[in-house]
Amino acid sequence: MQKEIPLLFSTSMVQATKDGRKTKTRRTRGLEEVNANPDNVEFVRFQEYPDGSLRAIFQQVIGDEYGSVRCPYGKPGDLLYVREEHYAYGKWVYDGVTKKTGKLRKKFVSSGEGAYDPYSDYYCFEKFVTGLGKRFELPVEPAGSMLEGWYKRNSLFMPKEAARIWLEVTDVRVERLQDISEADAEAEGIELVEHNCFRNYNAADPYQYLEDPTGSFRSLWQSINGPESWDANPWVWRISFKVLSTTGKPNI
Repeated sequence: MQKEIPLLFSTSMVQATKDGRKTKTRRTRGLEEVNANPDNVEFVRFQEYPDGSLRAIFQQVIGDEYGSVRCPYGKPGDLLYVREEHYAYGKWVYDGVTKKTGKLRKKFVSSGEGAYDPYSDYYCFEKFVTGLGKRFELPVEPAGSMLEGWYKRNSLFMPKEAARIWLEVTDVRVERLQDISEADAEAEGIELVEHNCFRNYNAADPYQYLEDPTGSFRSLWQSINGPESWDANPWVWRISFKVLSTTGKPNI
């Protein structure tokens, strides 16, 4: 059975996917126990279980102990829908109190259909607008306001029905982070800036470029996961995909 699985992308990676520059993504979700001591384990093989899940089989470098980890991003043929930063139409309401402090807690409730600028190229699904690469054309309420209106929302809160980008998994592999090739680094969507140089995602100066794609990907990884994350050289899922749609769920 084909699964539909959410995948979070930053705005820059959304644009890279739309531009056709990004066809792979590396993730560590589910591999936390393996990565507690990544040098002490080795990947053995993949195995598909009766429940349809794809699992990576690992063993200790010394010893015969085996363990399996389910791939949270599915298997070839499964669908991924991209969650991204977006605007939602609604308001914040009080929702009880917090357990730790006892203070009033708020939650966001989508409401109405809202409206959007018909002359922009934003994708709009009733209550949601995506496409943060351009200036939002409508008044946006400050976070936490009790007024009904448009609010900027984190990618975590994008519902499936508002997703505009849908992908199909074409390949799943497991490898160490630092084993990435230059070709794969480019397939991760890094930005080619000028004179065969690539963006440095850690640099405050936009004109501080890097000459090799692997270095650019390293800076991207560190900007997301922290400065020590590259040296840790964790095991990662290498997910390859093809774009099915950038305007909503495809009819397949």
